[in-house]
Amino acid sequence: MDRFVSLVWQINLKNIIRKVCWFFVFFIVLFFILWREEVPIEHTSDHHPEPFSLFHTHKKDFWETNTDPVQDPLKDFDSGTLQELLDWTHWSAENDATFQRRFDLICTYYKDICGITDWQAQYTIKDKYIYQVLMIFLIKKIDENRKLATNQNLRQTMSSIHMKKSETARRWSAGTTHAKMNTQKISWYQEFFEVFTHEVAGHIHDLWVVDDPYSASLHPKYTEFWQIKFWLNDRSLKFYEISRLDEKTRRADASYEDFISWYAMKNTFEEMAEFTNAWINHHSLLQRLSQQNDKIAKKYQLFQQLFWDRYLQEDSQSLKYFDSSQRVFDTTKPRRT
Repeated sequence: MDRFVSLVWQINLKNIIRKVCWFFVFFIVLFFILWREEVPIEHTSDHHPEPFSLFHTHKKDFWETNTDPVQDPLKDFDSGTLQELLDWTHWSAENDATFQRRFDLICTYYKDICGITDWQAQYTIKDKYIYQVLMIFLIKKIDENRKLATNQNLRQTMSSIHMKKSETARRWSAGTTHAKMNTQKISWYQEFFEVFTHEVAGHIHDLWVVDDPYSASLHPKYTEFWQIKFWLNDRSLKFYEISRLDEKTRRADASYEDFISWYAMKNTFEEMAEFTNAWINHHSLLQRLSQQNDKIAKKYQLFQQLFWDRYLQEDSQSLKYFDSSQRVFDTTKPRRT
């Protein structure tokens, strides 16, 4: 009988010890759950590719913290910072010395782009700094977010950027690898950024970066200023042939609603440039049109192959004035509200 009681006692003791141990384990786990340090949600975004209009790295003190000439001064420059730069009222309290310091810093790191920028007129140091940052930022983002592999990037392709003021010249022009910007006829920084997008991301990037030099023969119909220059399987031809038979001839069934603007109807190259500016700077408007027009939808899908779903400015404000049956003359002259 004593042996039986002793055995029962040992079994009960083991059960008690086991329950006590489980109690302490439960208590410790509960403690760490309740008292662990909270992790900000935005940290999780580092694991997902994002449109370059939706970066979460924007800092309110960006302009004062990026002063190290060894580090890229535009490393944390995002769409939020871009909007600050485009808002000219943001700079009303800054002095010339501050702009000169920032201009010197940006050109220390981006010597190549600053080196090909030719200032052919008198500009304030504020204008020089803002124009230079806008040009560098666009070239940088185009190269970083291009989905297609290319032989060289836009930064390597650009040979010169001419900045001038003229009452008689056009707002812009682009050659093979150079751009000319006439700021005399450009009213504000947003318009400058869009004109530069049209010329550099639309024309130069299309004709000299996004191509296929390994084709065996040239395309006989799609020409560049009536010269046979396109390779037979140039990627841009898929875009051109949706609405055009050749460089200047639209398809018989083409309607103005198949184009992003009236100016885009001029020729293949202007359509590409206008569509590029709409993709980068008026993305919500372009997306809405692509949902209502089959040919714009096809062009939109081709741009997804080029830039994923990445863009810079959503421009949802302009949707207030949007009418899908109408087209603006020129996408680079946005409504100023």
